[in-house]
Amino acid sequence: IFPAAATDITAATGFAVAVASRASGPRPLLVVWQDFFDIETGRLNASGLRGLGLDPAHLVLVRAADATAALKAAEQGARCPSLGGVLLAVWGTPSVLNLT
Repeated sequence: IFPAAATDITAATGFAVAVASRASGPRPLLVVWQDFFDIETGRLNASGLRGLGLDPAHLVLVRAADATAALKAAEQGARCPSLGGVLLAVWGTPSVLNLT
């Protein structure tokens, strides 16, 4: 999910977490979050997650220093059979995520 404008990031993040959390079923969802998000948009909020009908205890939040660290953490999470899913949130369009 890529928001059209910076002002849409909070709504896009809430939507992405809600969809991924529901898709992960009873197993925890790993959310890998680049530190820069905290500066620009704030942190995930337990009461806000509850307002979306989500259980904050269902999420495992990993904060990464940069896009490379975030991608490595997401890759490790994707290999973990105990997790129901992985949601990767990075700022901008870092070259490390170029799939070409």
